[in-house]
Amino acid sequence: MSPSFPVLYTERLILREPRSTDVERLFEAAQDAMVMQYYGTPALTDRSEALEQLTKFNRLYISGQGTRWIITLRSPSSDTPADCYIGDL
Repeated sequence: MSPSFPVLYTERLILREPRSTDVERLFEAAQDAMVMQYYGTPALTDRSEALEQLTKFNRLYISGQGTRWIITLRSPSSDTPADCYIGDL
């Protein structure tokens, strides 16, 4: 990803560029029908679809058409490590 990708910080969160390491957590979230009702797309059925989504997010930024951030926690919680995908925006 481009070194100029904007990273945003809040007290609790970091919004950063999509990474290949986000595949597993994105796939887990995108299998949940309750989560996917807000996306307006069907649930993912394969990890390769999650990787394809991340690739699309990166292409969106590189092309100058938009920015899709990965949402992570600044500090780890009891069930989520720091800098681990918890959503996207």
